[in-house]
Amino acid sequence: MKPSRHPSRSPRVPSDGAPAGAPGASPGTGTPDEVQGLRERVASLNTRLLARTQVAYAEGVLTGRYGLSGREEAFALMKTASQRWNVKLHRLAAALAVTRAPARGAAQWFPHRVVQPIPSLHAVGEGLSPFNQGEVLAAALRRVLRVTGGTRGSVQLYEAGLLRLEQQQGYTQRFRDHLACVDADTAYARALIARSRITVLDTATATDFDEEMRRLLLSEDVHALVNVPVTGHDGAFRGVISSLHDTPPTPLDGRQLRELEDVASAVGRWLAWHQHSVVLAALEFIHQSGRIAARPPEGD
Repeated sequence: MKPSRHPSRSPRVPSDGAPAGAPGASPGTGTPDEVQGLRERVASLNTRLLARTQVAYAEGVLTGRYGLSGREEAFALMKTASQRWNVKLHRLAAALAVTRAPARGAAQWFPHRVVQPIPSLHAVGEGLSPFNQGEVLAAALRRVLRVTGGTRGSVQLYEAGLLRLEQQQGYTQRFRDHLACVDADTAYARALIARSRITVLDTATATDFDEEMRRLLLSEDVHALVNVPVTGHDGAFRGVISSLHDTPPTPLDGRQLRELEDVASAVGRWLAWHQHSVVLAALEFIHQSGRIAARPPEGD
């Protein structure tokens, strides 16, 4: 069975902040620090649970598809592909979950895939390896922060109904845990996904946040955000590069807006290329390796 679309949702949290059913949880108990600590632990547990759920589902798919000896062999296969193609394990697991299975007995998973030219990353930075996602996204974040004058920021990619934190600069551990996987049904994620233009938000007044997110941002001394949406050539939302500010930033002029749009456009083109040329190549490697490792049907 396919994993739930929302494996990252937190357990119900009562008004005192303790997870439902937690030992000693009762209305009105717990200091603010204890409540916050419980929330952070829940967020961290949910992040790990999501990753394990995605990988476990992919292990089951590969085990059944290729007749592998078990989940350990399937995990080893994914890990080898992850390291060889420099694609994070969770991305491979997510791709396996949504990509149509190869035809039964097919020698190739993607026989008609055409190798596309590498898109230019000049707007992002010089000397970048297009095969290294971390390097490209980190350079994109640095460029955005340089343009906006921010010292903190992040890159979140949209994947399988989630905004997943891929790069960050200057975030506390608490903030990283909270933003590691944001459900697309939250007010903030819905607002991001619906927008195709750069936005500057005042944390105290913007309607994009629910009150829990607003409190978290203000507690982290984030009073304004510049969000740069990343879209593909088809206009589909692929992620967002955010610059965080402790005071409202100076209004962006035309040159700055064009530079941010150039970065977003370059990253969007590169993400599409990376998915088609690198992630699919890693899946093809898994298919070829799986066919070699496949056990013969019983009775042969």
